[in-house]
Amino acid sequence: MEKFLLIILIWTCSVAWSDDTKKGCVDKIDRVLAPETSEFSLAWPLAERSLKYPFVIRYQKKQDQKKAQEVRQYLEKSWEIQVEKLGFRPPFSYSVNKSGHLNVFLQRGGDTAVEGIYPVEKKDVWWDAYQVTISIDAWGDYAGDILDSTMAHEFNHTLHAAYDWFETAGFFETSATYIQDKVFPEDNDYLKQIVDFQRHPDWSIDRNDDYETWFMYGASLYLFFLEDSYFKKNPQFLAQIWEGSRNSPRPIDPKTSLPAPETNEPDWIDALEKILPPGKNYADTVVEFARWRFYTGSYDDGKHFHDAHLQKIEGGVYIKKKLSGSFQKYKSSGPMLLGTEYIELECPNEKDKINIRFTGDNRVRWVIQAMPALTPNSDGEFIEAQGVVSFGNLKKRVLAVTPCPLDNSYDPDTRTDKRYSFSLEQRK
Repeated sequence: MEKFLLIILIWTCSVAWSDDTKKGCVDKIDRVLAPETSEFSLAWPLAERSLKYPFVIRYQKKQDQKKAQEVRQYLEKSWEIQVEKLGFRPPFSYSVNKSGHLNVFLQRGGDTAVEGIYPVEKKDVWWDAYQVTISIDAWGDYAGDILDSTMAHEFNHTLHAAYDWFETAGFFETSATYIQDKVFPEDNDYLKQIVDFQRHPDWSIDRNDDYETWFMYGASLYLFFLEDSYFKKNPQFLAQIWEGSRNSPRPIDPKTSLPAPETNEPDWIDALEKILPPGKNYADTVVEFARWRFYTGSYDDGKHFHDAHLQKIEGGVYIKKKLSGSFQKYKSSGPMLLGTEYIELECPNEKDKINIRFTGDNRVRWVIQAMPALTPNSDGEFIEAQGVVSFGNLKKRVLAVTPCPLDNSYDPDTRTDKRYSFSLEQRK
């Protein structure tokens, strides 16, 4: 469960806001990490240094050298892909002796986490960046066959700290999980997490569920969609989003020991909208994504997600309700804002269409789509609130029902878990 605690662990030592609290936290870290102290040398007597990049793997026992070398190789690959090829800024490393080397600590039974130690204090760094270290349990639950992905994931968190240490929490995990596939495409560990995401399509894509599930990790499916649909299969867009999300250091709310959510401006969605095609906004992408995520699991058509076939049936999006062709009325508590509810309709006997009447909460703009498509070169069509669902030669079709903001503005930091109810009935 260490990965579920990642951001909490990060914030535990980085968000220390009063002078006394900060001193207590940093003093504790200094006793463990300060490279020039004798106590540090006793605790971490051995090191595996990279000759390619400025980082060092610290370990405690000679028999762990092979594991340290393995981690070094994974981290070198992660640095090469993420910094040199994808365009992320390199991390700001915590190093009291100013060597600039990123310290990576290997320990059995410890936490797998990135820790923010100090804010970066440089004249040319005006934004809220942090110095970091990495700790890795290279023998634990996130090691073995997925240690490569774990290193890519954790290293990506160090890069987040180089931009905005207090960006929306879920986007840390969404980004790092997406990056796993870019560094180690042969390791499909991230697909297991997408399954949890597909089980909750009614949640807002950016929802922070406080690590109760793998939802925030599996939301990487949305980034795969953006890459394919908007950025010509070029994953460099993610570094551009992080670059555009940088904030100046912000006041801290004493009640939460975090900056007030509404002060996170720009946020990652603001940054995304600046690099989308003219006339497109976040809500537009979510509506299109509602169609894309339908084509997973048993509905994979080979034209959407490149790994959808690996998800099998359990990776398909959750269908909330299945209605027979003779249904009269269906009422739903509805999805969250920019979440989507999926409803399966069965073709009525001796008919090829159903006339529907849709009524929903008027505080949002409702978008209804039907899949699979009836025409070539399409993956679905929009349905009017008092419209017709045609079936053609299909026995069943699925409606995707999505509540959107009336003015298309959306803030991931201030959104709530409120649901928007609707009803669907047949018209004669």
